[in-house]
Amino acid sequence: MRYRVKLYNSDKEIIIYAKSKFQAQKIAINKGLKVENIEEANNIFFKKRLKDSILLIFYKELSILLDSNISLQNAIKELEKSAKSDLKIFLNNISKLLNSGQNLTSAFKNSSFYFNNTELTLLELAEHSGELAKIFAKLCELKEKKIENLKKLKKALSYPCFVFITLIFAFCAIILLILPQFKNLFNEFNIELPLITRMFLNFYDFLSEFYLVIIFAFVAFIFIFILLYKNRQDFAYIVDMIISKIPIVSSLIFYSQSSQFFFVLSVLSEANIVALKSVKLASANFQNKFIKQKIKEIQRLMEQGLSLELAFDKVKIFDALVISMLNTAMKSAKLGKICENISRYYELKLDDKLSIILNLIEPLMTFIVAIGVLFLALGIFLPMWELNSINKF
Repeated sequence: MRYRVKLYNSDKEIIIYAKSKFQAQKIAINKGLKVENIEEANNIFFKKRLKDSILLIFYKELSILLDSNISLQNAIKELEKSAKSDLKIFLNNISKLLNSGQNLTSAFKNSSFYFNNTELTLLELAEHSGELAKIFAKLCELKEKKIENLKKLKKALSYPCFVFITLIFAFCAIILLILPQFKNLFNEFNIELPLITRMFLNFYDFLSEFYLVIIFAFVAFIFIFILLYKNRQDFAYIVDMIISKIPIVSSLIFYSQSSQFFFVLSVLSEANIVALKSVKLASANFQNKFIKQKIKEIQRLMEQGLSLELAFDKVKIFDALVISMLNTAMKSAKLGKICENISRYYELKLDDKLSIILNLIEPLMTFIVAIGVLFLALGIFLPMWELNSINKF
């Protein structure tokens, strides 16, 4: 079997062929590798993912049923009756695995559906603490935050992207369909054309000759870009680093993911998980690989003996107020509660940033469209005015 071995404190992963997970671990140790995690290769590439919206409802309903003193197996059977498609398959798998004697965490892990390390750790906590209803409510809250933040990001970015793409298509359509009609007229009168009109005509010649090549190159670029991003850690890191330097977009991504990170950190801290392990597990909420690398740097500093607040301060990506709150948390032994407050703090920052952006987007897009229309109008009508003056003369 193929096993994917993740190396300790590194983004590198290697494939080892072995008969069992234990043997794969033994081979890795014999090679002198520091192993962080070993998973079957198939678990990563072929596992299905349930949509966040489906998991949100599932976690909420399961929490309510468990809070009503219904046993876990009976609650899952009840939910399975009304479930559809992938969720029904998932619940059926979970039910079978629980009946076969597996615990809840193992059942989720072996259900043929993907769950990240944070979710699996929270499930393990639920089993050890016996607070299944509470943990599923926390998982529901986590999914709710993720869905809400994604909606906010889409709302902020979709309108300018739509306007920008529409403007490009409209511009190309005018260049290809309308401008040729005027080109013949301009050639017939043999007048000296303004610079802006010559630019449009040259652009038309280029588009009319190479438009198929441009379309093919664009599609190929998108395909290769996605392929490299998904399969090359170094390429993905560079892309995410560039994204993290874009003023507005970087703030939206950072606030959104930081809010989820500190929420998970608060849950893990309240469950008495040590700070280092909590940071490591909560880091799964950062999809941006550049920021994730910074969190790994925090882990490394903590392993070297630095306190949590000093390690956060060293990486220089979190606000001074957040560092101050973490300092207070470590002194007062209320890390869980203060991390929850930090999560809300980043939610408020995200909302404030989005409200500013949404207020500025409409006038900004109107200005961009107006500039585009002005240039097109000047490109076409300046020669027409020139022709009109010649006729009058």
